[in-house]
Amino acid sequence: MNKISKLIVSILFLSTCSSVDSIKESVDDLVPLDLSQKDKAVFGNKEYADALVSKVVPKWFDVDDRFKLTSSMGEKPAHLFYDVRPDLNAENYKLNFVVTTPEGSDKLYNIDMLSGQHYVDKILCEQRDIFGKWDDPIYKPPFTSGVIPRMLDQLGTPQKIIVFGDGEYFAKHYQDNFFDARVIGGYIEKVCQIGTCPKLSDYNSRIVVVAVQSGSDEYEEVRRIEDLRLKVDWREVKAFIENGFGKNYVAGKFYPSYRMGPELSALQTVSSLKSRSILLSNKRLNQMRNSCYKLYDYVWEAVAKPSDVEKSLAAAKSLKERRDIIRGSNKQPRRFFYERFKNAFVKFGDEYNVCSKFVYPTNIFTNPKRHWFMAHYAAVHLLNDLGYSFDCNRSLWVKNPILTNGQKAIKRKQEFAKCSARQVDLAFEQSINYLNNLRFKNYPTYRYIDYDRGAIGTHNKLYSWVYQENKKLQCYGKQEDLVEKVPTFPEDIKWRRKASILRTK
Repeated sequence: MNKISKLIVSILFLSTCSSVDSIKESVDDLVPLDLSQKDKAVFGNKEYADALVSKVVPKWFDVDDRFKLTSSMGEKPAHLFYDVRPDLNAENYKLNFVVTTPEGSDKLYNIDMLSGQHYVDKILCEQRDIFGKWDDPIYKPPFTSGVIPRMLDQLGTPQKIIVFGDGEYFAKHYQDNFFDARVIGGYIEKVCQIGTCPKLSDYNSRIVVVAVQSGSDEYEEVRRIEDLRLKVDWREVKAFIENGFGKNYVAGKFYPSYRMGPELSALQTVSSLKSRSILLSNKRLNQMRNSCYKLYDYVWEAVAKPSDVEKSLAAAKSLKERRDIIRGSNKQPRRFFYERFKNAFVKFGDEYNVCSKFVYPTNIFTNPKRHWFMAHYAAVHLLNDLGYSFDCNRSLWVKNPILTNGQKAIKRKQEFAKCSARQVDLAFEQSINYLNNLRFKNYPTYRYIDYDRGAIGTHNKLYSWVYQENKKLQCYGKQEDLVEKVPTFPEDIKWRRKASILRTK
């Protein structure tokens, strides 16, 4: 079981496990994808005979108002990753997929895991092949890219798929629908997460599914990638895969981010999905969502909201009265925010790191104060999950290196342990700036999207943090990337300092 599997287990049962045996049963329950599983549909499903395209029915956000997301029209939107079942058929290799970027698009789109909405990730431009094997300009994708819903790959990210078929058809319908495709093979994609990766061993590996549009007359006889080569220019496909999604930009130079590795047959691909991917079944999704909701409510009610001592301090009219209140409450546990935060960070930090990437936390319209607090709270945990720790002695965020044994150098119990109330405030304030600095250093980071606006946007409302790989496009000449000009976080939203209430001088 990989790291993502174990962390998902910890979320599912963070509020329900009461014994070692129950925890063991929980871990045993999280098995790789089982194609024989006949899970009764709670979220999206359809029969293949119905049509080649089916509208995604919104079910995921059928929840209490405080956790809902509403669309630009004030309606409940569908979650494109959770509201569709993969329905992988082991006999005819058919499956469901949702489109991220249609063939021929001049923009790269992605799907936010929290809100389940499309957003613009990059504006495409003409590029050169970094390996020098393709002479023509590389610009728009010669295939439709997407993800297999509810399926996570070896890196813990949505299972990637590229599909060949009627690109115009996908472009017309992709925003609200999911589609059938037939697997004809796959390939191993090598991913250089950061830096130059001089050795192939520096690359991470994941399987990318190759498929054709189900029911397409043009691709009816295509059963293998070898057959596909007779229909498309495979060299052009490879050139886009290795260049079109971006490159690593280090010290003013571009380096490969993606390499196309060995090809797989349809059988090998499906077998690998079965053994290596993680399927988020209806039961597992409901358990994860409910557990994360409990954790979000706990943070808001038990961590964010002021204690009786803090309320008294806020009402105090003199510094002497403040000193008397603080002295009189010395024996009360976790009187102040920084103490409650440090306790929650140690107790539920790992679980919150995962929840903040998979489950939508709060509805901005029902309680804006809660929403912006949770946005800052998530920023701290997302930054921590990226491998950074707050140094209390220097009052700044620093890299938390991974040791040879795979463990972080600074353990969770040590993080924030020596931080004062003021330093915890600084950690929250600086988390936004640090995530923004990571963007300019071309490191993986997150940016907050409220409304994917403007002439380049999807006009979807997300109100959530989205992961940004920070791969750069090696454009001909100079071209301003308008997406990169978007702020990391709304500039008018600031962290409300908690330590000021403790001022006694």
